[in-house]
Amino acid sequence: MANALKLTPMMQQYYDLKEQYPDSILFFRLGDFYEMFGEDAKIASEILGIALTSREAGAQGRIPMCGVPHHAAEGYLAKLIEKGHRVALCEQLEDPKTAQGVVKRGVVKVITPGTFIEGELVDKENQYLVALAFHKNWGLASIDLSTGQFMVATVSNWVEVEDELNRLKPAEIIFARDFPDAAPLTKLAGQLGAAISTLERGQPSLAKSSQDLLAHFGTSTLTPFGLDDAEKIIASGLALEYVSESQQNVLPHIRKLNAYNLQDYLHIDAHSQRNLELTKTIREGRKEGSLLGILDYTATSMGGRLLRVYLEKPLVQIEKIRQRQEAVDFLVKETALRLELRDFLGRVYDLERLLGRLVVGS
Repeated sequence: MANALKLTPMMQQYYDLKEQYPDSILFFRLGDFYEMFGEDAKIASEILGIALTSREAGAQGRIPMCGVPHHAAEGYLAKLIEKGHRVALCEQLEDPKTAQGVVKRGVVKVITPGTFIEGELVDKENQYLVALAFHKNWGLASIDLSTGQFMVATVSNWVEVEDELNRLKPAEIIFARDFPDAAPLTKLAGQLGAAISTLERGQPSLAKSSQDLLAHFGTSTLTPFGLDDAEKIIASGLALEYVSESQQNVLPHIRKLNAYNLQDYLHIDAHSQRNLELTKTIREGRKEGSLLGILDYTATSMGGRLLRVYLEKPLVQIEKIRQRQEAVDFLVKETALRLELRDFLGRVYDLERLLGRLVVGS
C-alpha cells in the first residue's frame, strides 16, 4: 500500500526495506539515531518506554515515529529481543556528506533471540539456537553464536526431543513451515521461554544441506564430523543457513561441528533434571543451592560452561570416564601445578565470546 502513495524519497526507501523484513522491527539509521516508523514505532515505544512522535511522509501524511540513540542501542535491542521480537538493523552504507540524494542504506543483520550476542549474556551459560528437522527420525542441531559451538544429534522419539530441549534451554527454536505437527513444540517453547521461528521456505534437501556444510567448512567430505545420517545433515544445514542469513556473514568462528549420540551419555529426563536440581533449584530457579552451584569453582567463563555440560550429560562409557578421572587425579596430586594453573586461568578473559563478537562485528 505504501508504494501506491507518493512518499518522500527517504520514506520510500524505508518502506522498500521494510517490505523485505515484514516480520522484524526495522531499526532505520538516521544520523546518530535508529528510527522506527508506523506499527514498528507503536510497538517499540510501548516496550522501550520512549516517546511516540510523528513524521511527515508525503502524501500519506504524518506517521508514528520513535527513535533511540545509536550509541545506546544495545540496551534497547535487549528489551525488544527479550519480548520475542526480531530486529532488522539498517545502516547507512555511505557517508551522508558525500552522498548524492538519499543516503544509501541497507540491512546488515537481523537480530533474533537466538542470535543476539550484543547484550549482557550470562557468563557461565550457553545461549543456544536450536534447529529441528524431520526425516525418518528427528535431527536436532544447536548453535551458540556467541562461542561458535555447533552440535547435532539424531533423536529417535519426541520424548527425547523434549528432554534435549529442556537440557539445552534454547533462546530460539527454528523449523521449516512443512515441519510435522508443530503444536507440541510451540507449547514446549512457551514453557521454556524460547522464541519460535517458523521459516517460510520448506525444509532444505539433503543435497543442499550437504553442499552448504561442505562450503562453510571447506572440506570435501562430512565424514570427519560424524554426520552419518540425513537427520544430522539436514538439521545442521538448516541451523547454519539461518544464522548465516541473519548475520549476513560466513561466521568463520564456527570452525567445527560435533555430532553426538544420546546413547553415549546418561539419559536424564526433563522431570529428573528439575528434581535433581543439577543446575538450578526447583523453588527459586537459581544456580546457588544446586549441584552446579556447589561444584563450580571454575576460574573462567569457558570452564564454567563446560562444567555445566559435564553435569547435564554424564558419561556412561568406562574408558572416557577413566580418562576424565585420570586428568582430575593428576591435578589433585600436583598441587603446586594446579594452583599455578588456576592463577594463570584467572587472568584469561572469555576468549570464545570475545572472538564471537569480533567476528559478527559487535
